[in-house]
Amino acid sequence: MKPSPAAEGGAVLAVALAAYALIFDDLAGLLAAGTVLFFLFFRGAVFLHGISHLAATISVERAVGKRIVRQGSLLAVETNVSYDPGTALAVEIEDLIPAVAVAASEQKSRVIGPGRVALRHSFRVMAAGDTSFGGIGLVAKDPFFSACLLYTSPSPRDRTRSRMPSSA
Repeated sequence: MKPSPAAEGGAVLAVALAAYALIFDDLAGLLAAGTVLFFLFFRGAVFLHGISHLAATISVERAVGKRIVRQGSLLAVETNVSYDPGTALAVEIEDLIPAVAVAASEQKSRVIGPGRVALRHSFRVMAAGDTSFGGIGLVAKDPFFSACLLYTSPSPRDRTRSRMPSSA
């Protein structure tokens, strides 16, 4: 979880108010500093709740152009990601290509509906053998905090694997 400039500014304001209150023995300044800190902690808790809800409701479906590919051949992929849009988080999604692949095109995302995104891209597989996708990268933001998540397939037998014949 990373604070945004607004959250950092709020924390600086709380520290400045607390310093003022301590120097001038002002109870109102101390209460104001405590209120700002309470607000930041509350917003952090709301953000963490939203991000855990987002992580619990995500589902990924991937359609791969070919199942068996040769080294260096182009592979087209369409990934559909859905999640519960009930949280007030802005979500950015990226499909992570296999470690043995090189991107051949930029990922194009299209919002299908609330909480549904389709990603299209292509890549070239550069090594022989079994190739698994890296997962889905999510960036969730609100006005005060942001976080990055990596979603990988919950199943050990991921049906989105591509197999490349090894050269003998």
